[in-house]
Amino acid sequence: MELDRIFFMVDGKMELLSPQSFPAEVVLQELLAEHPAVIAGARMTEGPAAALLLVRREHAVRTGTGTVLRPDHLFIDPEGVPVIVEVKLVTNSEIRREIVGQMLDYAANGLHYWRVDELRSNATETASLAGTSVASFLAEEGLDEDEFWRKVEANLKAGAIRMIFVADSIPKELEAIIEYLNKELKTAEVLGVEVRKYSRPSGGGDMFIPTVVGKTAEVVAEKSAAAGKAEWDEDSFFDAVSQSSPQAEPIFRKIVEYTRSTLGGEIGRGRSSQPHLQGWVPLAGTSVWLWRMSGNPRNPSFGINFLYLRQRGVSPERLQTFVNELSDIPSLRATWKGVEAKWNYVNQFPVLEAFSDEANLDLFLGALNGLVGP
Repeated sequence: MELDRIFFMVDGKMELLSPQSFPAEVVLQELLAEHPAVIAGARMTEGPAAALLLVRREHAVRTGTGTVLRPDHLFIDPEGVPVIVEVKLVTNSEIRREIVGQMLDYAANGLHYWRVDELRSNATETASLAGTSVASFLAEEGLDEDEFWRKVEANLKAGAIRMIFVADSIPKELEAIIEYLNKELKTAEVLGVEVRKYSRPSGGGDMFIPTVVGKTAEVVAEKSAAAGKAEWDEDSFFDAVSQSSPQAEPIFRKIVEYTRSTLGGEIGRGRSSQPHLQGWVPLAGTSVWLWRMSGNPRNPSFGINFLYLRQRGVSPERLQTFVNELSDIPSLRATWKGVEAKWNYVNQFPVLEAFSDEANLDLFLGALNGLVGP
């Protein structure tokens, strides 16, 4: 059902918003580049909207004939899935059929010719021009930088990609094609997003309402099952760890309990093919992402997000003190070697190697309390 009447309440008075058109496609393109959250909910898996990292606007796509194609945007989501976005206004005649051929050209050639080092370099440059960094984006998402780019490389090899058609209005012909492609393409997702713009007659800002098109319940179920992702809470995490890494279970439980009872923190759920949890603690009036534990059966591990702490006001001196206090634990000393140069990554260390001696675990927890404790 279309929402053709949007109201905004101001000081107890209901104000009818006026629908507005985009004067040109470039206006909508610039909006998405600066505010990708507008389309972040366009994905097949359920759950909260995923943030999007802008690699580049009009990122080059080489072809076998030497032609260079340029989609409007190339993003990457937190799972390392490349996201191609093509923008058309409904007044553009290409929106009905030509745009589909363009998008499939972008995806097919991009998967074949893109290299992860090229995407990483361009994303770094784009973020720098915007006054931010890829490391900052990944820290906000609780992701390790090297692991993230390994996921991107794996997705390119597996043909995992998302294609999003964005318009002020999606024609029925395009919607039908999107639904058909989603049923036929096994490793790719195809979606449409209508972005409607409204303004207040009295002035004071615009409202943008995105609506996802082509996300049928049948295809969502199929894609979610194929993705092999699961949401892990404490019960499911420890059930899995007790079976796959029983020696790591008491270590993880002690860290979780210490985070909750001593640091006053909370345990966040993880969404991944491997069991994992996140630890969030109060710091300077806000909640900060402190650690990530992974129940990977081959290597149960744990990591501290130094960049996130640094961005939330923890001084380099305090971080250095924390690292120095734990330098007698060989696996931590090796994992964190050189971390003080940038404080910009979450290097996971093997918990069985680090904490086989319970005294080392107690030392570690004490150091955590000194780092972020009350």
